[in-house]
Amino acid sequence: MPVLLKVKLMGLTEELRKYAESLRLDFIGFCSADALDEAPEDRRPNVYLEEAASVISIGYRLNYAPIQSPPKKQKIHAGA
Repeated sequence: MPVLLKVKLMGLTEELRKYAESLRLDFIGFCSADALDEAPEDRRPNVYLEEAASVISIGYRLNYAPIQSPPKKQKIHAGA
């Protein structure tokens, strides 16, 4: 990969990281589309976009506390 192209891609990656931070994303990651060649077919980027070169993954953390600690009794309100 030519050095100038690599510098531009690194700049774009950093811009995307900053943008993700501004959106309060908890996770952003990047990899080559080729890195997923051994993944199940429905998870390979090239199945959906033949010329895909990169993959960007984003995510938010979930709050599992309500799921892990459900209320012991459920209050039932009778309608009037």
